[in-house]
Amino acid sequence: MSVSRKKLIAEAPSSKEMMLAGQSGRLIADYLRKHKTITLHLAQGKQLAQQVVLPAGAAQLLANILEQMSQGKTVSIFATGTELTIQEAATLLNVSRAYMLKLVKQGVIPYHKLGNSYRLLAQDVIHYKTVDDKKRFKALAALSRQAQDLNMGY
Repeated sequence: MSVSRKKLIAEAPSSKEMMLAGQSGRLIADYLRKHKTITLHLAQGKQLAQQVVLPAGAAQLLANILEQMSQGKTVSIFATGTELTIQEAATLLNVSRAYMLKLVKQGVIPYHKLGNSYRLLAQDVIHYKTVDDKKRFKALAALSRQAQDLNMGY
């Protein structure tokens, strides 16, 4: 089966999937510490169907995906150059469409127009999220330090 979608968004994993992802992710991560590639054996029951050799980058990505899944997180994969609509970008940032449109019109996130629609590169939206998260964590750390300095019981 060929996957031709420009992005893949998984659903939240079940508790059984989280456990399996944790076990698998640890095995793959441990193996990658000693080897550059990984060979997966695809089987139906006890019958080996095929072997697949994964390059180091793909194997590391798989280990990271499994680690995130083991924590109950959903995982999104975007190919380089993937374009998002305003709604898709808003969903990715967990903000309203109106707020996303405001960010775009203020020039905070680069875009181009396709007819009447705005298009944003996924990497630009992710970059914005990364920078915004760093600012937010820095502010929270400062507030936490201030609360501790004032002996507020936190």
